[in-house]
Amino acid sequence: MLNEPQLSAILKSLPTILFEGTLYRIIDAKHSASPLSAIGSTFDGGRYNPRRSFEALYLSFSETTAMAEVHGYSATAPDLTKMKGPPKMVLSVDCQIERVLDLCDLATQKQLGTNLTELLADWRFDHITHGINSVSQQLGIASFNLGTIQAIKVRSARDPKFDNIVIFPDRLVKGAPSFFEVFDPFGILPPTRWP
Repeated sequence: MLNEPQLSAILKSLPTILFEGTLYRIIDAKHSASPLSAIGSTFDGGRYNPRRSFEALYLSFSETTAMAEVHGYSATAPDLTKMKGPPKMVLSVDCQIERVLDLCDLATQKQLGTNLTELLADWRFDHITHGINSVSQQLGIASFNLGTIQAIKVRSARDPKFDNIVIFPDRLVKGAPSFFEVFDPFGILPPTRWP
């Protein structure tokens, strides 16, 4: 992949897409008071954000993919739906995000000097074993730091048939068209629209 200055220069020139639709998230029921909080991503880090950095809200294009991501198993695992654990909630999240960088696009990957193999590699190996950011984390940092990218569309490492969207909540501004909110027609959860 390109180095940081090169990466920033290329990111400025890349097109973004509008995403409108419903995505999915699975949370432990104990977090139902703040179902769209991304603060946990700063504690543990994730594929596109290192620990103690910026908040990143990981959402999936299917419930099955969200389940696979939460449990850390392939979506084709035969017993995925039989996982024992604390009570969970499946959230349908309606989104309109104006500026999404599509990292599933092969031309975009080529311009950034990366590929799916790098982006889907085990990010924990570099991050935990060597104390350095993985390629995917470097790309997440550069995208966030640019300030104009609100989210990135990425392939799921757990369910390669589907994609995820990683939203940078701090990049959504109140009063602008971009938002995300839990679909909750019966008002079971506290208000969940962001921003």
